[in-house]
Amino acid sequence: MSYTNENSLMMTVDGTPLKKSLAIALRRQKIRALLLISPLLIFVLFTFLFPIASMLFRSVENDIVSEILPETVVALSSWNAQSGKLPDEAVYSAFAGDIQRAAKAKDHTRVGLRLNYEKSGMASLFKKTARKAKKMGS
Repeated sequence: MSYTNENSLMMTVDGTPLKKSLAIALRRQKIRALLLISPLLIFVLFTFLFPIASMLFRSVENDIVSEILPETVVALSSWNAQSGKLPDEAVYSAFAGDIQRAAKAKDHTRVGLRLNYEKSGMASLFKKTARKAKKMGS
């Protein structure tokens, strides 16, 4: 039941303007609807959006080589590939040490697989090199 006052505003029974009371009721309905939908939104976020974002990040993240062959990466940073010259002997000795450690830890296959995306045949080359490096180290 509503009443009108002298300014011809519609009022509710408790004396608040009808427009304000309606706005409060609509806001409560929207908040209630959002609270009812929030578990579904959280489910969609964690089951669909989070894995997709994680996969996109991993597709551009490339720290496997620097993680497994750290000394080689440092030694190669001073080499200019555009010069047409081979790297210094320090690069080769750093790689020999890194590949021996990677072969002992059995991480050489991860590097080989990652580099195989760039150039075919790298995985088998790293496996052969690691086998020979194990023999060199002992």
